Amino acid sequence: MKVNTSRNILHMLGSRECISGETMATHLGLSRVAVWKQIQQLRERGYVIESSSRGYRLIKLPEEPRAEQFPPSFPFKVEYREETGSTMEDARKAEERIATIFLAGKQSSGRGRKNRRWQSPEGGLYASVLFFPGSEYGAAFFSPMKLAASVVNVLRKTYHIPARISWPNDIVVGERKIAGIITELHGKYDLVDRQIIGIGINLQPVPGVPRSGALQEFVDRKKKLPSSADLARGIFFEFHSRMNRWSPQQTIAAWKAASATIGRRVRIEKSWGTALTGRAKDIGSDGSLLIESDEGYVESVREGDCIMLSEQ
Repeated sequence: MKVNTSRNILHMLGSRECISGETMATHLGLSRVAVWKQIQQLRERGYVIESSSRGYRLIKLPEEPRAEQFPPSFPFKVEYREETGSTMEDARKAEERIATIFLAGKQSSGRGRKNRRWQSPEGGLYASVLFFPGSEYGAAFFSPMKLAASVVNVLRKTYHIPARISWPNDIVVGERKIAGIITELHGKYDLVDRQIIGIGINLQPVPGVPRSGALQEFVDRKKKLPSSADLARGIFFEFHSRMNRWSPQQTIAAWKAASATIGRRVRIEKSWGTALTGRAKDIGSDGSLLIESDEGYVESVREGDCIMLSEQ
């Protein structure tokens, strides 16, 4: 199945209005038989498409995200697998220098920060974004912040879920973590050649994971739980719109506006075994978290685990 052709057909059917096969054939430079074959293949892939004497009408999309659901103008290549070991590993193994979003319905070896296992059962959204920024390392730290702000904006505006960002880039509702974001940088000298940002979102509860949450628990009961396909399109359209347009200052402002960390007492557990306890005061101009320690000095932190503490 040709992805570009199916993308164009879905784009035409996106209005949910009835469109004749002849109109699609003329617009796409295909025969009506070729259009019919493409429609049949889309149906086999889970699309519900109604046909009548007036033409074709799109009724329902599959629950899972598919490459052809993204419009022809979308600048990322999209690859979807029903199951994979890890979308991060898929991105690492990519040979083409093409900006790509790797999506999966299920992961058998998903990993979070510090290589911890991220349980990834069927029913979640698991993705990794591979791109080639060619920027300095400092600038690359803003990309996961933009993705976190994009996730929060989509959850709030589209699904009315009061999501916030917990440093460094976890997504929480109240004290419950519903999504995690990690980033990986590859390069030499002072430039980032390849950047991979991974994200996992729990749509449904994951048993046995303390303090984890899921969208199913917070979505309005009168509304349907979003599919991973709807969620992926909303988030990555939003992320793309922010990638090259938002300055560091705009990114920091959006992140702070959605922060669940600023103003809270926290303990930062650093990767080399030390810890810092104090109050999260602000985000620095380089995207770091500024902590006013219990000893009274301010320290800039770029990485680590953030644990929220109760007020003394």
